Amino acid sequence: MHIRTTPHLTPVAPLLLAAAFLHFAPRVQAQDGTVSLPTNLVGVTVFPPITNIWELTNSFAPVALTNVPGGYCVSNQYYHGWCVDAATAMANDPFSARLYDSLGTNLPAYLQAEPWSQINYVLNHKLGAPYDAQEAIWYVQDRTDLVDIDPGPIRDMVAAARQFGTNYVPVAGQIRAVVLDPSSGVQRLVIEIPTPPGNQTNGPTLAIIRSNNTVIVSWPSPSAGWTLQQNTNSVGTVNWSNVLTTPTDDGSTKTLIVNPPAGNRFYRLSR
Repeated sequence: MHIRTTPHLTPVAPLLLAAAFLHFAPRVQAQDGTVSLPTNLVGVTVFPPITNIWELTNSFAPVALTNVPGGYCVSNQYYHGWCVDAATAMANDPFSARLYDSLGTNLPAYLQAEPWSQINYVLNHKLGAPYDAQEAIWYVQDRTDLVDIDPGPIRDMVAAARQFGTNYVPVAGQIRAVVLDPSSGVQRLVIEIPTPPGNQTNGPTLAIIRSNNTVIVSWPSPSAGWTLQQNTNSVGTVNWSNVLTTPTDDGSTKTLIVNPPAGNRFYRLSR
């Protein structure tokens, strides 16, 4: 029997930060150093920072996208989100936004002055806690003098970004920031898009993120013929079993909410 799986298999361990809970297998179409993004407005829902959200999601806040057509490097699922607009209030309700490759050639003029290369450098070289990375992004944007930043991981990230990140371009396997530019006056964000090798372009995207005391497993809908499987041994085992719980399906995303396991748990989509 031939089984096709998503390129990344995701372990879930209860005491690890969310970086261990979130792996993507996006359908990336790289053209001239950029990633392929939809040109239409997409739906955005931001889950605001709450107690311990930094540690549980390894980002500023989880971001869910909707109304994303197929065939692009993003899909209707959850992503790690970061604020790049500290002066504007976070959206309390879903909103619409256009997506831009932060290092692409089609950025609007009002976004081109941002230090996107340095922001991408910070996202790929995080130190300390997630809140430290968010603070580092804001300091990079504000071009704050290093002497005005307290010693520690925030200043270390800012200093490294300025020294090594001026012309930084992520390569395959590293994070690339995608800008969510809102159509209304709400906070602008970026989301993390892990860039896989170019030949990993098939299969729906499986996302796993921990939020508070639950783990959210999601993938695009429709995804006919693909079945969610799990095991508690390793990614190399043959002892995969189908997940029997039926996910919720809103027409664009299938979602399964589970309790964190006592040990490791690995997920994959197969057919």
